[in-house]
Amino acid sequence: MKRLLTITVALLIATFAVALPAAASPPQDVSGAFTVVSVIPTSVREAGNNCIIEADVTFAFTGGIDGAFTSLPLRIVHHGPCDPLGPAPENFQGHGAFVGTVNGVAGSFDFNFRGKVDAAGNAEAKLTVRQGSGGLEELHGAITLTGITGVGGTYEGRVHFD
Repeated sequence: MKRLLTITVALLIATFAVALPAAASPPQDVSGAFTVVSVIPTSVREAGNNCIIEADVTFAFTGGIDGAFTSLPLRIVHHGPCDPLGPAPENFQGHGAFVGTVNGVAGSFDFNFRGKVDAAGNAEAKLTVRQGSGGLEELHGAITLTGITGVGGTYEGRVHFD
């Protein structure tokens, strides 16, 4: 009877050890710089007092995130006329894919991207990791980018692996 109880307890421990998911990694800080590599407008149209621009955009990252992302398409609402396209506040949103490394781990991930630009061209955006592959398969996180529209700037955020 004692032996049966020992075997049963051992089996229960083994079952729970296999069935319990691994804990998520502790959050990791990421920071560095980004450069706007290209902005290729694919559509421009008037919408009331706004100009709606859709563009394919590519950014290059260095630092904790090292690689490039492409947003296809990025939808920009320019709060002013299309012609002439002068300084005005903007809001933008899109989604896309990143390929490279995050804190030395290689892979890719899909993301959502949204932000705003003031009339002086100062931009702030939030990138949210949606789903990864390769070494970044279990990556989650949010990154804030600040800089000058069409040029680049810096980023910082937190990521973790499930």
